[in-house]
Amino acid sequence: MKIKTLKLPVIEQKIIAEKTNEVSFGLKENEFAFLAGQHIKVRIPKLLYPDPS
Repeated sequence: MKIKTLKLPVIEQKIIAEKTNEVSFGLKENEFAFLAGQHIKVRIPKLLYPDPS
């Protein structure tokens, strides 16, 4: 199975607990089928601010 790569904009970000964020991506016309048991990999190519950890 071919791995599909998508570049998607972040449309919303919420802090839901300490050190836990919820991030929503804009899919527009991109097809994204997710089945239980699968996983996705999210990569941030460049941080705009240093990680305070």
